[in-house]
Amino acid sequence: MRINHPIIEDNIQQEFNLFFSTEKFVVSIRGTKFSLSWIINKMKMKKVLFSAALVFSAFYIQTGFAQETTSEEEGSGIFGVRLMPAITNLQFSNSQGAIETSFVLGYGAGVLLGLNFNDHVGLQGEILYSQLAQKYKTNSDIERKVKLAYINVPLLLSLNTGIRNPVNLNLVVGPQLGLNTGSSVEIDNGAEADTMHAVLAVKRGDIGFTYGIGVDFGTDVKFSVGFRGVYGLVDISNRSRNITTSEYYILDRAHVRTYAGYIGLSFLF
Repeated sequence: MRINHPIIEDNIQQEFNLFFSTEKFVVSIRGTKFSLSWIINKMKMKKVLFSAALVFSAFYIQTGFAQETTSEEEGSGIFGVRLMPAITNLQFSNSQGAIETSFVLGYGAGVLLGLNFNDHVGLQGEILYSQLAQKYKTNSDIERKVKLAYINVPLLLSLNTGIRNPVNLNLVVGPQLGLNTGSSVEIDNGAEADTMHAVLAVKRGDIGFTYGIGVDFGTDVKFSVGFRGVYGLVDISNRSRNITTSEYYILDRAHVRTYAGYIGLSFLF
């Protein structure tokens, strides 16, 4: 049915125009919506990239920290060689009058092998050959030199400020076992003017306490300098044999006490 009423036709036309305008508006809104979606997608992409960058940075930092922590916690081995000149303090018998002693520089050398549990604590064993010497003089003005040779095996706890650091300060303490490989006494100055014969008798074994401090320079290859002391816990003088009236023991309740400096080269592995 057709409606010819002008007012109704105008209303219908207005409704159509309004609907058409609304469609335009909707298209326009949809167009804007498409633009906003593109922007939102771009923003989402940036957020994803930013989040990924944060995750990667956090992972990198955590990985680096973990590697550093693991590096500190991981153990390492150490092998080295040492040259160790030393002076010795022994107790001499005064049965022949007052004793005057003087120090003589001895020498020592050896190798070390150790395990570092981490950068700060380790355990090391050493095998050292030591030639100890000391002079003494009695009232007869005869000066004699006493020589003792030992193979020493210290087992040491090592405390470090940082074994992998370019400069490392270390302390060592521990027991030492010694095996006497020879001993001798010789007249160093003067001539035998009396009939008394000096007898040097030394026990085969020795036990002592070792202590020391040193500085290492280098990372994987280290140059070391330091001090090492040994305090003997055992009386090394051996008075088990019978002596004649023309003989006397040189050592009297003697304990080995040595004070040594050392230089060395060591390698971490």
